[in-house]
Amino acid sequence: MIKYFRRKKERRLRRREVMLLTAGFDYPVMLNIGGKACLIVGGGPVAARKLHSLCEAGARVRVVALDFCPALEAAAAAWPGQCSLCRRSFEPALLEGAFLTVAATDDAELNDVIAAHAPFLCNNVTRPERGNFIVPAHWHEEGLHVAVTSGSAAFSRLLRDYLGEQLAAGFVELEKFLPKERQRLRELEPLFAKRQLFWRRVLTKELIAMAAKGEYRQAKEKIKDEIDRYRSQS
Repeated sequence: MIKYFRRKKERRLRRREVMLLTAGFDYPVMLNIGGKACLIVGGGPVAARKLHSLCEAGARVRVVALDFCPALEAAAAAWPGQCSLCRRSFEPALLEGAFLTVAATDDAELNDVIAAHAPFLCNNVTRPERGNFIVPAHWHEEGLHVAVTSGSAAFSRLLRDYLGEQLAAGFVELEKFLPKERQRLRELEPLFAKRQLFWRRVLTKELIAMAAKGEYRQAKEKIKDEIDRYRSQS
C-alpha cells in the first residue's frame, strides 16, 4: 500500500513537471516592483522566502495567513515598515490592488483559487502552470543578476551556483567599475546613439575573457584607454 501511494505521488510530480515545461513560461523579464503593493497568501517557510525577496526588491508586502512560522515572523521583523502580517483566512477581496500575488499556502486547491482571481501577476507555488509567472533560480551581487530556469528546479539551482561562482570575482568588479566610465563618456558624447556604438565596440568577448581570467585590472585599463582615445579624437 505504501509503495502504491509513493508511485502515485511520483506520477503526480512527473505530470506537474511536464505541465511546467509546456506552460509557456518563455518570456523572461526583470520587474521594477519598488513601492508596489504585493500580497502573499500563506504563512510557511516558502512564504518567508518570498517575503524576503520581495522586500529586498523594494515592494510593499502584506502577508495573509491564519498562522505564521518563526521564519516568516523573523523575515517580517527584518523589514519594518515595508511589510505587514494579517492573521486571517483568505478572501478574494484581499487581492484588490495587488500588483503581484504569491499563492504560497499548503493547500493546492486554495492556491488555484487565488491564482484564478489575482488581478495581475500571480506565482502559484504548488501548481506553477496555473499562475502566470515563475521565479527562476537567482544569483545577484552589486548590479549583476543571473537568473536560471529549466525543467528541473535542482538543476536550475546547480547552474545558478556554478555561474555565480564564475562571475563573482572579475565580473562583479567590472560591473562596479562601469558606471563611472559611462558617466565619463556621457560628459564627452551627448548623443546616445554614438555612446551605444562606442560600448558595442569596446565591450567585446576579449574583454569578457580577460575578466574571466581574473585580469579585471587590465580590462579596466583597456576601457579607460578607449575613453581617453575617444576624447582625443573628439
